[in-house]
Amino acid sequence: MNISPKNEKYLQSVNLNSDSDFPFLLLDVQNGNACPRNPGFGVMHWHSDIQFIYVWKGAVSVKTLAAEYKLFAGEGIFINGNVIHHVLGDSECHYHSFVFPQKFLAFYPQGFAERWVQSLVESDLECIRFSSEKWHREVLSLLKSLAKFARQKTVLANYEILLSLCRIWLCMMKNVEAPKLLPEDLTNRRMRKFLEYIGSHFAEEITLEKIAKAAFVSKSECLRCFKKTLNTSPYRYLMDFRLLEAEKLLQRTDLPVNAIAIQVGFFDPSYFGKSFKERFGISPGESRNLRK
Repeated sequence: MNISPKNEKYLQSVNLNSDSDFPFLLLDVQNGNACPRNPGFGVMHWHSDIQFIYVWKGAVSVKTLAAEYKLFAGEGIFINGNVIHHVLGDSECHYHSFVFPQKFLAFYPQGFAERWVQSLVESDLECIRFSSEKWHREVLSLLKSLAKFARQKTVLANYEILLSLCRIWLCMMKNVEAPKLLPEDLTNRRMRKFLEYIGSHFAEEITLEKIAKAAFVSKSECLRCFKKTLNTSPYRYLMDFRLLEAEKLLQRTDLPVNAIAIQVGFFDPSYFGKSFKERFGISPGESRNLRK
């Protein structure tokens, strides 16, 4: 399910290389730890960029509001731009995530390639799981090469990355028919209301009743929607959202830790510190020191 980034900024993740002259991000995830530490890692989020994942070891689950995809070693997935999703690996998994803007594939503005890219990106297609089909194997081989080029960090390696991405896209265009846009189902429409409300009010005192009222449903229906789409509770999602916002502030500002705790909705500093360490494995102070 695609969403409009213009209206739904509450879940937006950040490509850490978005301000560089080559906004391609390689995220290396091993045993639950991501390098580099990306703001959207470990929670439901969206970004306008296109994303591919290749699994080297273990198992990975990619969950959207509409479906769940299980990936195993040697498999991969395409995640369309603006799709709300959550990537979760098992305790011993190793995967690479590749994130980049769609302009990488367009060649030049207002050309035929740009229209081809938009036809797929702006469709109702959420994901493509790559496993055993012949053309899947071609895509997977190209995904395996991307990590090697990215680690080289040279101009020529960047050109190799662009060529690989275009080859992958051409392979997809030959084999995938973009689905027509369909009306969102009722649960997804309600979830968008819930998530929008949390994103706008997370720093305030939020109750289950207030979240449910955002979509004019009962508390039990709200709980059912969260369980069905995200396999979590509204409270757990709210806590994750607050902690993610806190991590962003720790990395980007010099605000005192206690002030950040209050700003994201934790009014007990000790509970904030405990929750943060349970979520990220380090204390708020240790998280801030990572930027030095």
